[in-house]
Amino acid sequence: MECGPVCDGCDVTHNWSAGFEGLDVQAVVPDGSGGLVVAGNVAQAVDLGGGVLENSGPQSAVVARYDTSGAHVWSRVFGNAEYVGATAMAPGPDGSVVVVGFMEGAVDFGGGPVSGKTFLLKLDASGQHVFSRAFPTAGPWPASLDAVDVDATGAIVVAGGVQDPVDFGGGFVEHSGNGVDLALARFDSGGHHAWSRTYLTHATASFYRAAWDADGGLRVVGLFNLWAELGDATLTANGGVFVATLDGQGNHIASRMLTASYQLIPIAIDVDAAGDTVLTGAADGSDVDFGLGPIEFQGSFLAKYGPGAEYRWHHAFPSSEPNSITNAYGTGLATAANGDIVLVAQANQPDFGGGPVAWHGGVDGDIAIARFDACGRHLWSRSVGPADDFDIGRAAWAPGGDVLLAGVFTGPTDLGGGDVSVGRAGGWIARMTP
Repeated sequence: MECGPVCDGCDVTHNWSAGFEGLDVQAVVPDGSGGLVVAGNVAQAVDLGGGVLENSGPQSAVVARYDTSGAHVWSRVFGNAEYVGATAMAPGPDGSVVVVGFMEGAVDFGGGPVSGKTFLLKLDASGQHVFSRAFPTAGPWPASLDAVDVDATGAIVVAGGVQDPVDFGGGFVEHSGNGVDLALARFDSGGHHAWSRTYLTHATASFYRAAWDADGGLRVVGLFNLWAELGDATLTANGGVFVATLDGQGNHIASRMLTASYQLIPIAIDVDAAGDTVLTGAADGSDVDFGLGPIEFQGSFLAKYGPGAEYRWHHAFPSSEPNSITNAYGTGLATAANGDIVLVAQANQPDFGGGPVAWHGGVDGDIAIARFDACGRHLWSRSVGPADDFDIGRAAWAPGGDVLLAGVFTGPTDLGGGDVSVGRAGGWIARMTP
């Protein structure tokens, strides 16, 4: 890979930010016009900038769009008298967004009521309903849909774990009966089922993230216990993480194991323009192995693997609290067209390569943001806060190179432009300019 010179003294400046009491952020994506779209859940009435959205049950899903200046464009709420929640979202090539999540009972997403345990929803650039699908299960447990991605043609992949057989549109998929199996499903741009399949496992497993590559293949990251079958490959470990490349039909091409004696948690991935998979999360153990052999490590990490799951490089960012990773884990990342990576992490004075970033006094750590080039070299890093109880953090690139961020904390918190209030707890969105 080619990497240019490392910039000296590079940083990022606050453009705008906003907070919303009661919003549990799950995803942020670019809207195709320089703005952003955020998805999350609410357990109360919420005003996302366009007036109060009423919550009709114990929890509803929300989606909202903001322009380049942070002004509200539209917002939607989806719910009923039961639990409805968004878990992931991806942008389409035409400014649309695709959202997945869970549901109880029947929900009208805009095209008439649909019933099932999980859903797939597409909204156009103006927030209007394009299609919605609901997926039933042959048992009491819904699928856990943790990932969705959309390719340049509009094709959709949905990934997660299933504890009961699920019908994604092609009939109920196979289930091992051992607990939670891995599941993938593909749909065309109109939401029509193309294929769906499961990968049998022992006890507990899930695809945590999935992404299309430029060749129409898939990159997936997941967890499993004891063993998992990825087509013609059987992975074995006493608890492990895998990084895998699949073809466009879900067939195994290559994979590798990442291991730790205690825990290794994948949280976010992206596929860069060169076809490499970039991964972040948290690790804890005396023999954490990202690809160069075991090390003793507790904290957040950033790692890159090639199309054949071959090791490229990794960085380990230790926790400042011994025997704990609760205040040191990567929560989100995104890759730019030139291969640069923006990382969001919960951390207490981590050193990403430019020296420890400042601590603002946040309980469980502040919001740390760092940028690396395609070779993993540190470009800049900083922290904002205090961000008490900062948990979920997501990142995306806007056209032109601005960084889009979203997450959850208890405020108020200074993201760079003065305190952002979320009441007792809530979600925030921000735009930063390198």
